[in-house]
Amino acid sequence: MTIAERPSRTRPHLWLWFVLGSSALAGVAVTLPAARPFALLGGEIVAVAAVVAGIRLHRPRRMLPWWCILAGVSVPMIANVTWLGLAVAGVHPPYPGPVDAFYFLMYPLLLVGMMALPERGGRGAWRTGLLETGIFACAGAVLYWTMLFDPLLNSHDARLTTAGLFSLSYPLMDLLILCGAVRLAVIGSGRPGWSLLAVGATVAQTLGDTMVLIHIVEGGDGWVDLLPASLCWLAAAVLVGAAALHPAMGAGGRLSDVRRTHPHWMFASYLALVLIVPAATTASLLTELRSGSIDGHDVVVPMAATAVTLLLLVTRLTQIASLAESRARALDRRGAALERALARQESLQDELSHQALHDPLTGLPNRLLLRQRVEAALSGPAPATLIMLDLDGFKDINDRFGHPTGDALLAVIADRLQAGLRSGDTLARLGGDEFAVLLEDVVDLDAVTIGEKLVQLVRQPVEVGDHRLHTTASVGLRTLDSRLSTSEMLRDVDLALYAAKAAGKDRVVSFDERLRADQLHRTRTVDGLRAAIDRADFAVHYQPLVDLSDEHTVSVEALVRWTPSDGKPIPPDQFISVAEDSGLIVPLGAWVLRRACLDAVAWHHRYGVRLSVNVSVRQLREPDFEQVVREALRDSGLPAHALTLEITESVLVADGGGAAIAHLTSLRKMGVKVAVDDFGTGYSSLAYLQHLPIDSIKIDKAFVPVEGPEGLQQVSLIRAIIDLARSLALGTVVEGVETAEQARLLRNLGCQLGQGYHFSRPITADSVDRLLAADRSLAF
Repeated sequence: MTIAERPSRTRPHLWLWFVLGSSALAGVAVTLPAARPFALLGGEIVAVAAVVAGIRLHRPRRMLPWWCILAGVSVPMIANVTWLGLAVAGVHPPYPGPVDAFYFLMYPLLLVGMMALPERGGRGAWRTGLLETGIFACAGAVLYWTMLFDPLLNSHDARLTTAGLFSLSYPLMDLLILCGAVRLAVIGSGRPGWSLLAVGATVAQTLGDTMVLIHIVEGGDGWVDLLPASLCWLAAAVLVGAAALHPAMGAGGRLSDVRRTHPHWMFASYLALVLIVPAATTASLLTELRSGSIDGHDVVVPMAATAVTLLLLVTRLTQIASLAESRARALDRRGAALERALARQESLQDELSHQALHDPLTGLPNRLLLRQRVEAALSGPAPATLIMLDLDGFKDINDRFGHPTGDALLAVIADRLQAGLRSGDTLARLGGDEFAVLLEDVVDLDAVTIGEKLVQLVRQPVEVGDHRLHTTASVGLRTLDSRLSTSEMLRDVDLALYAAKAAGKDRVVSFDERLRADQLHRTRTVDGLRAAIDRADFAVHYQPLVDLSDEHTVSVEALVRWTPSDGKPIPPDQFISVAEDSGLIVPLGAWVLRRACLDAVAWHHRYGVRLSVNVSVRQLREPDFEQVVREALRDSGLPAHALTLEITESVLVADGGGAAIAHLTSLRKMGVKVAVDDFGTGYSSLAYLQHLPIDSIKIDKAFVPVEGPEGLQQVSLIRAIIDLARSLALGTVVEGVETAEQARLLRNLGCQLGQGYHFSRPITADSVDRLLAADRSLAF
């Protein structure tokens, strides 16, 4: 809201109260003839006050027109004060005389103010306004001459005196002001309230001046005390003040609020002028001819005014035609620009649609487009198969070589997969290293063959810069079933992919209903684990590690056991992997560590027994893992050198960022030992041994010698591992010792510690107390 609009809304009817209040002056002029000049002077005074108040109240943006109008209504007030002063002094001023100069000055000031009031902006607007004012003024002059002045002169058979000529100038100037006001009200202003009041003021002034002219032509004196004329002048002054107080006056400087009359009305007004002006001139001439008193001015004045009117009309119409032509050209240009913009918009929409449905890295369809095509295939008659493919070890490549290398690998794999498919098949990238393929019109066996082909394509090495990258793919596939939804199809094929990874990766697994049952079981297991962690439904059992030289217990390994409060015990192999995948291994592992440290502190202080605790990949990825270990040792009182953390080789493969190594290195500095569990089952053990912060290795039970030819090979392998560990100054522990003969053989091979059912099964903490007490009593 602008400054001009705000006060107008608070005083919308002020102008009307002003008009009603000023009407009392008219009553004075009617009832008290002696006070008539004072009433007229009062009207001029209140008009000046109203204009000043309107300017201060509305503060129009274009102030010049209103300053001119203020000056125009002020000068007659000066003239009237001067005239009244002379009259009181007994001086009767001549007419026309010096005082009349002030009256005369009012007209050009009002004309300039009226012409400067707003009209539609734009190039040539002022020139157009002058043209339109000229058209109306000339037409009005013709009508004024033919209908009033010429008949008036003829009826009195008089010539104009100096006073008459001077009096004639007033109506002529009134005519110009009136034409400007009419033009503004009819053609220019979009908010006509104040302009209509201005028109009323000029009409009243014109009527008053015309009455004076008639009076003088009829032989009256110069000073006029005509009641009708006085009332007209009073009305003109009051209406000017009301126009200044009108709320629409605030828009007087805002071109955006100005509008043009509809073209039909504009042309109708021009047509009316074309018809009326010549008709009035013709009627006047015919009248003069019939009367036989035609003079030169009877012909020259109306004919000249008519000619000028028609000339101005032609000029204006030519201007309108030119404007219409330029607007037509502008519309053509805008149409062409709009057409180009629409073309660009259509192209942009196509581009955005493509981006919304395609992967930016590979250009392949994304998950959204795949879902659309799967939905279409489900509703179609032809058989179809959905394949989901995931790269094995891609995170390790990203962590080791960086994301740009990983992105380059994905682009090459995408090209290979696309080349290995038929033209009608859909290959999509779902995100990360996960791809999907929709095979249409393909039966199960053919789909498996295609899936195996894709696995073979991924196996081929990829050259990226200076790196030769190797990766494999796990593939799950599912034949589409029209009875199921797209989301259910994606869920099932994802289960098949998960099964392929769980089965060892680098393979194809077809969906089976048992996978869904397994998934349901895993979901229930996760829910049960979460509730069990809250209720602490777990226990820690311990399996001794013995010195093979004398078979005395030197350490115990903490093993978690889960016995739900409302069921039978659940084996670790059924919930440990679920806890790993769900992330629940983090709180579970922290609980086991704290419980085991609390149990083992007494065994260590009494018997010197150490404690081994398994740590998962997920635990080592946690930023606060080191703090968890420190707090468990501090709260329990177990010395750091009495604790061994057992990790698997998968920790090393997954630790691309080095977080696990950093945790282990820091803990070793405070005395905690580190052992590699299940040594020999991974493919990268030897490469990591020289860099890993470890103290010992636990040889997997798969290497424990058995009877027969296979046992001879196992003996050779375990001897080589023990020699390797000795050369690296690492301790050795062998898991899965089941017999006394295996214990004797391992002792002879130089293995230090052994663990297995031959020595003890996992037992409770109370049983450990009894075992250690009996073990130490035998030693003495």
